[in-house]
Amino acid sequence: LQVHIRYTLDHWRSFIDVQALYISGSIAENIDTFSFSLFLPQCLPVGAKCEFCIRYRCAGNEYWDNNDRANYLVECRALDPGRVEEDEGIFGIRRWL
Repeated sequence: LQVHIRYTLDHWRSFIDVQALYISGSIAENIDTFSFSLFLPQCLPVGAKCEFCIRYRCAGNEYWDNNDRANYLVECRALDPGRVEEDEGIFGIRRWL
């Protein structure tokens, strides 16, 4: 099983593929868990968007998960200095209070 994340910062004029890493010790018997990092420039302006989708290959077949054709989306927002970072959730996503 191979899992890759394809992401773009310019509405798919260009894209980058990164490999997701398998995490052993899944949370459930029938679920595989993977981890990945998106490498984003530090100079992204507030409002910049990173879209991504997930490709996985299994038993010679290729599948894409693109959030029902909406793509997954991360938007750059200004950090409020008064907010405190929460622990990472089950999916390893950092949240801000």
